[in-house]
Amino acid sequence: MEWASMLHDFGVQVTVVEYSDRILPTEDKDISKELNRLYKKKKNQNRYKR
Repeated sequence: MEWASMLHDFGVQVTVVEYSDRILPTEDKDISKELNRLYKKKKNQNRYKR
């Protein structure tokens, strides 16, 4: 996630694909939710298993 965010900041179009139903599934759900909100605000593309 750090690399995806950094590359996006440099102007590279990045799509993050996560097999789980949320970003960083091994972390606390509140952290995952907040990171997802921040990445949406930055307009990163994220794909999750639904």
